Amino acid sequence: TADLVCVADLRNTDKIDEFLKTNSINKIIIGTGHILALLLAKELEGRGYCLSNNVDASLLAKDKVKYKEALINAGFQTPKYLSENEPITVDIIKKHIGLPCVVKSPIDKILPQKVNSEYELKQAITDVRSANSPVLIEQFVSGIDVTVPVVVKGKTAETVIVSYYSKAKECHLKGFMDGDLENKTLSDEDEKKLRNYCEQAALKTGMEGLCRIDAIITSDRQIFILEANSIMVTGVHPNQIE
Repeated sequence: TADLVCVADLRNTDKIDEFLKTNSINKIIIGTGHILALLLAKELEGRGYCLSNNVDASLLAKDKVKYKEALINAGFQTPKYLSENEPITVDIIKKHIGLPCVVKSPIDKILPQKVNSEYELKQAITDVRSANSPVLIEQFVSGIDVTVPVVVKGKTAETVIVSYYSKAKECHLKGFMDGDLENKTLSDEDEKKLRNYCEQAALKTGMEGLCRIDAIITSDRQIFILEANSIMVTGVHPNQIE
């Protein structure tokens, strides 16, 4: 049970600021990665509060295109992609990404979809744009789906566990089939390699606190980072409580 409670729209920075100052609170843990919470955190940071996360890194990770660019610049592997920073047509997508592929909202306005045909591709793009979002087209990579919580403290990072959680499977994402994702676990040696890879990715993209990195490991043991959640929270599925 909380000692003190402030109920407010997350956009009402002045009300929240007044509540915090009145109760002599200057250290804040952000408990959700929702964009409004991150924008609030940025405002509060500017007013002198100490935050539990690197707000700029959180905002970077929230935009899947910018995060992919940061990963590539830092030397990490992520599936090939096309964004609306360049023209997107079906022919361009087929040439540079191929089918099947994954259609995403880079700002999380709609759940990702796997598409297997031109018709599904056009429909998925329409769905994303109807949600008032730009479109991200991503190469479909088949392999072992993992999510890796990482604790970052200053210049050190340490993974908590390697969780064999598949969002595509557990959230019944449209277009994904049972055979798309390998229902296997990694060897101890491959897990160690994955842990180190995720730790370095978290450090080199500026994460602080407890974050979570989602990745795919292919049959030839290549690691592809899909995205990062800069603020680790448990979800609605029992195996996410792990």
